[in-house]
Amino acid sequence: MKHEISPSVKINSMSTQESDLEAPYIVVFKDKDKVYSKAIWALLSAKNVQIKEAQDLNQLKSLATNAILIIVPLQTNEDSQPHLPDIKQENPRIVCDILAFLPEQTASEDRMAVLAEGYDGVFNQNFIDYPVFKKLITQRLDKGMISLRNRRQQEEYKRFKSALSASPDAFIVLDEDNKLFFVSEHYKKAYPKNRDKLIRGLDINAAYDILSAEQEVFPGDPRYNAMKQFWLDPKGSIEFSTSNGRTWRLTAQPLSDGQGTIVTTTDITSYLQQKKQLEIQAEALSEALEKEQEASAVQKQFVNMVSHEFRTPLSIIDGHAQILQRRAEKLSPTDVHERAGIVRSGVSRLIGMMEGILSSNMLQSGKMNLVPQDIDVRDILNELCNEHVNLSGKVNIERDYYSVPSKLNLDPKIITLSVGNVISNAVKFSAKETHVKVAAEFEDDILTVTVSDQGIGIPENELKQIFKRFFRSTVSSGIPGTGIGLNLSKSLVELHGGTIEVESELGKGTRFTLTFKIASSL
Repeated sequence: MKHEISPSVKINSMSTQESDLEAPYIVVFKDKDKVYSKAIWALLSAKNVQIKEAQDLNQLKSLATNAILIIVPLQTNEDSQPHLPDIKQENPRIVCDILAFLPEQTASEDRMAVLAEGYDGVFNQNFIDYPVFKKLITQRLDKGMISLRNRRQQEEYKRFKSALSASPDAFIVLDEDNKLFFVSEHYKKAYPKNRDKLIRGLDINAAYDILSAEQEVFPGDPRYNAMKQFWLDPKGSIEFSTSNGRTWRLTAQPLSDGQGTIVTTTDITSYLQQKKQLEIQAEALSEALEKEQEASAVQKQFVNMVSHEFRTPLSIIDGHAQILQRRAEKLSPTDVHERAGIVRSGVSRLIGMMEGILSSNMLQSGKMNLVPQDIDVRDILNELCNEHVNLSGKVNIERDYYSVPSKLNLDPKIITLSVGNVISNAVKFSAKETHVKVAAEFEDDILTVTVSDQGIGIPENELKQIFKRFFRSTVSSGIPGTGIGLNLSKSLVELHGGTIEVESELGKGTRFTLTFKIASSL
């Protein structure tokens, strides 16, 4: 038997490292003088098939994994060569046929014996020259090609499946016909009752009905129709809520070359909760910033107001002090006494403002404490009334507090500051020759002080704001004040366990009611 090698023949002694993607090849085991390699190539010269030679068993095992046919020349059925069909049992990745070739005169009985050892075919060497052998060997090669292709596809799918299974995401891969191709393990965990039904090739309509039933979303539910429309033509994103209170976002992305679609499912419940919390915090911060800006503006206004309020009595004091200094010998005792009274009034006004500001700051910082002692409230009220009558020179103060016990356990500073601020307002906002009434009574361990005036009154829509720090009524324009007096009075009264209330009618007057609990009842 003599065969020539055609120009396209390619016979190689290959290394054990081959690429899975290289051209198909036949492996010939221990082909002395390349007899079988040349004979096979003579038959298959027109096919794009390589022939590789394996010189030992290890090289054969390596090459066999991606071979489409293995040819093993044998001398007799008693040959000492290894039992080669076993390599297919040892390595399931070998999917091609293993053909044994025996010497030309081998009897049929011997061929049958070799075939019984597990070879996929046994031939005498001279069979290669038969015309029908080319057809037979071509069929074996086609079979090997199909088997190798199928094995590679299965392996690729397994690798793909393993890689996707390792993903922490929940997703479904649909093929070009909108049928299930792959369902991730994390997706299946969301449907424990029906996870085994999510098999490759299942139509998405059937899959949706199975999964929506497990989520208790049935036809007639708006969510059912919206989600089904998405699955029938998966594009973009959609969000939906389940009966257990979770919210999910589905996002569809087309695969390359129109091979299908991957739909990822993300539980965004925590994200939405955090988003809502951030929105609440942002709103709170915005409100806090707005309040801070408002407070800053009010404080700036307060500073300007206080600067003006301090400047006025200081100017009065300085003016009359200069007159007294330069013209003391020329002034009559009455004039000196009058001017000294004006200076004293200015100083008293400054002291009152300073005490109010300091006390307000102490209350704001929590540094002011209740210091009760036995006092005669009537004396304190008398001093306050006399002081404001002398300072104003325009208002009469009616007094009705003499029925109050001579000794009550109260904080004298709190009584003086809180009631003094209210009397000061009553005097400031009253016209000349009008009356202010200060009354007090004691009952059930509670001292009640009322201050009424016939002044300009307070607009009804401002009554709720009258006790806010730095607030000044719209009717107070041109009248001295810092806007902290009533706020201070309210804080001091509450520190003493009491309350302060106001009644007013615009143009007719105002009435403040202050209550104080004696220290023993606090």
